Amino acid sequence: MAEALARARYGSAVQVFSAGSEPSRVHPLALEAMRVRKLDGGAQSSKHVDVINPTGITVVVTLCAEEYCPVFLHKALRLHWPMPDPAHRMAGHSEADQLASFLEVSDLIAVRLNELDPLLRPPQRSD
Repeated sequence: MAEALARARYGSAVQVFSAGSEPSRVHPLALEAMRVRKLDGGAQSSKHVDVINPTGITVVVTLCAEEYCPVFLHKALRLHWPMPDPAHRMAGHSEADQLASFLEVSDLIAVRLNELDPLLRPPQRSD
């Protein structure tokens, strides 16, 4: 969800990659949450952090809270925004409650992306 939200926010001005320490799949309710938000997450795939080329990476944001957090050993600004994992937190609940949890976490991520604006968007010129 973070990748889709960041891509929608920054477009082609910023390269966005998403990866984890134990990739498996993109959760169907994460994709549904993005559809609700009118974002396309269909081209995303679950991948390990080791497959991302660290060259040119300037900011790394980790979202892990209850699970193992991957280590990025290359030179980059590191930000940690612990987010609850809706797939684990809501396991066994109704699909509607699970989707609500995914939407809640996507809202939290969207708010936190505001913190990246000064780091990723060039200052506006006042000519």
